[in-house]
Amino acid sequence: MSVKENSRHIGVAIVGVGGAVATTAIAGIALLREGEIGTEGLPLAKLEPALREMLIPYESLVFGGWDLNAASLAEAAVAIVF
Repeated sequence: MSVKENSRHIGVAIVGVGGAVATTAIAGIALLREGEIGTEGLPLAKLEPALREMLIPYESLVFGGWDLNAASLAEAAVAIVF
């Protein structure tokens, strides 16, 4: 059975979720879900389709986490950009 047939989500817990790397990764997945960007350049983008079907799609990742900074993820992202 491929993952697509069993479309589930998988949680990703991130310590320091408001940091630059985590914020960028979460924003990238959000843009991917919205169809604003493609998978070009992503680590698993060049895998053969048969292998990709065995993995959870990027769009199925759900993020959560904590940070010492009290800012929301959106506030943290804006602070990184500006």
